[in-house]
Amino acid sequence: MKKTYFTISILASLFITSSAMAGYLDQRLSQAWVQGEGDSYFQAQNNLLNDAEAVTAWVKDAHPHAAYDEENWVELVVREATALRVNQAGEVARLYELNGLRSENYLRWRRPEPAVLRELKPMRHLAASMMELYQLGFDSYPWSGPAYEKSERLALQMGLLHAIGESEHPARVYFLSHVVDSGFNSRAVRLSALSALAKTGEQGALKILAGLLEDAEHDDEMRAWLAGSLGHIRSLETWPMVESLLADQTPSVQKASLASVRLLLSRWHWDGRANELEALRSQVTPVLVKILERPEPGSYSNLGETLSLVGGKQLIKSLQLRVKDPALKDDVRSRMQSVLSLVERAERRRHN
Repeated sequence: MKKTYFTISILASLFITSSAMAGYLDQRLSQAWVQGEGDSYFQAQNNLLNDAEAVTAWVKDAHPHAAYDEENWVELVVREATALRVNQAGEVARLYELNGLRSENYLRWRRPEPAVLRELKPMRHLAASMMELYQLGFDSYPWSGPAYEKSERLALQMGLLHAIGESEHPARVYFLSHVVDSGFNSRAVRLSALSALAKTGEQGALKILAGLLEDAEHDDEMRAWLAGSLGHIRSLETWPMVESLLADQTPSVQKASLASVRLLLSRWHWDGRANELEALRSQVTPVLVKILERPEPGSYSNLGETLSLVGGKQLIKSLQLRVKDPALKDDVRSRMQSVLSLVERAERRRHN
């Protein structure tokens, strides 16, 4: 009896020690992540992986679909990425052996540049490991050589951002927001992260993009990127931002805003939300018709295509009424009549 009790006591103390070690490494890993210290992070992670008891306790608490939030997302991603190194080590290793980053491969392509997004897309279930690689793995990544590192690094950054954005990982918005807000990234990387963030379609992303828009008053390029990206977030709350950008005086922003309207109104993204789509149409229609009436539509060369996509009885009635207005100039009436015919044909095709 005493021997059994003694054995149980030893096992319990070992479990407590392993749990304590896991907790210590948890904190150490999270700190290294936040500070961008790749060497410290991977050293601590390897120490954990070499401790069977500690890693068992760690992996047991790693839940891929845990309740991620703004405060805990780094800790949970670290846990998940470490668990993936235990449970799917071979697949994680592939992230560090991408064919599209081997110069002997891509230099033979028709376009001899590194590219990895096609490889990464089927690996989106490793989103946590992709975040880990992006945040901490570049300094130790096996690039093809000093002459190729810059282009390969950029290709890997872009590929990871979009693969993470297209994943269903619950921390993707937090991670991409972190990249957008970081002052250490190049302009190209930041804009790519912004685009990936919008493509998540998440409401949380819209709030972040709204904040960026407020800061982009004197940045035409940023406003154009925002204008072209917002349409991926298909909600009624997106339209006021797109509408404000349609009124922008910069041609590139106007053109991107119109493209965003087409994205926003894509019908197959509104399945099960017919009432919301109709409410959105009622807000978009008068704005676009008013633009159509301008003597010089300027950068809105695709306005007819956009209106045919918007469609709906309200739009057709509105155009029919305006065409009959005797106050319209002949060139405006002719343009409006052409668009009306385009919209009517598109509407007939939808109902056939």
